[in-house]
Amino acid sequence: MDGSKPVNAIQEAPGNQIPPRITVYKDRNFKGDQSDETGGYDFLGDDWSDDISSFKIHAGEFEFYPARDYGPEDWGPVRLGVGDYPWVVDAGIKNDSISSWKAFYGVGVPAPIVRQPSAPTGEEAYNYAGIDHRDDPSCGRGNYSSWLYNKHPSRKIKVTYYDSASPQNLKVADMDPNKEYPAGRCQMLNVRSTEFIN
Repeated sequence: MDGSKPVNAIQEAPGNQIPPRITVYKDRNFKGDQSDETGGYDFLGDDWSDDISSFKIHAGEFEFYPARDYGPEDWGPVRLGVGDYPWVVDAGIKNDSISSWKAFYGVGVPAPIVRQPSAPTGEEAYNYAGIDHRDDPSCGRGNYSSWLYNKHPSRKIKVTYYDSASPQNLKVADMDPNKEYPAGRCQMLNVRSTEFIN
């Protein structure tokens, strides 16, 4: 989080379960800045820690904590499953207070912890390719369309992704360097994996 791509924590899920995935928003009712995440965070980073007011859990379960390294303070932990949570207070979480979370595949198996680097390093594909969610007034208020992108200057990247409404149906796109294109109008698409082709 914090504006840089996290370490890719998506691995083959136990029992063919879809990896846990969440979209967090800085304002209530799914408004403001947003970020799509998978895996656990022992610290959300300076830009997102204590700054989440709503979220959507697309797959798996998430257990939220008010302190870094899964520490309790005046609430928590709170564990929630798939669903839309337009106001964290209604879910038993103090507003603007989430600092870490654990992620589960929904079968009691913890997902890998995401370790966030201070800046992208090396030639990992996830540092360059992914999905942006952009406001789309034609989809109705508060809805988005999804765009695939590859920001690498010279290498093609294969992006495997899915629609939150049907996470079992994976799609693949071979992205040319320095390209982006719309992938899902009025759809919340999420990345499963990325890898260089050349």
